[in-house]
Amino acid sequence: MSSKELIHLCDRLVFEFDHQLKDYEITALSRLATRYQGRATDRELSMIADICDRVGIAGGVNE
Repeated sequence: MSSKELIHLCDRLVFEFDHQLKDYEITALSRLATRYQGRATDRELSMIADICDRVGIAGGVNE
């Protein structure tokens, strides 16, 4: 997944699923999409994949 795709996914999670996310997850996703410009560590990618599974986005970071 490219940085641009990761930024789009983070934005989508925050705006469409904010009611299902914990505050720290929203903060982390927002930082990834803005400050870190889509550059994520393996731990952050794992967190995003877990969130995608929880909210029902198929593929998540593996698309």
